[in-house]
Amino acid sequence: MYSVIRFTVDKDKIPQLEQIGLSMNELKAEIYGGLGSHGNHFACSIADSLEWYDHKIELANFLKTFYKQIKDAYEFGAYITFDIAVYTEDIAPIITVIPFDLEILDILNKNNIEIEVSIYISRDDIKSLVS
Repeated sequence: MYSVIRFTVDKDKIPQLEQIGLSMNELKAEIYGGLGSHGNHFACSIADSLEWYDHKIELANFLKTFYKQIKDAYEFGAYITFDIAVYTEDIAPIITVIPFDLEILDILNKNNIEIEVSIYISRDDIKSLVS
């Protein structure tokens, strides 16, 4: 399981988005690695751990460090999401739960960040999970 913060803008806002990324690199080297494949977004890695607690801690640290950049991006129209990617190997043989307690929801809400959970499971993986 890994998580990222993604900043996405309309094409006319790309120069401003790039400036946000560059200013983030001034605080933490290589947190911004350039625009993504569609050219109108970039993502910053938050955590790569099987423990949800690690993601929560790293998210809080990220938001404290880059508060100004997040605020500035939101103000010029960036769509900001916290995306948790879950792969087949991350899923226990029982139902997997990712709890969103009030603290994490409050932090995301105060920073105008939405939540996405992306689950990557192939048809073969689904068959093996239910059999």
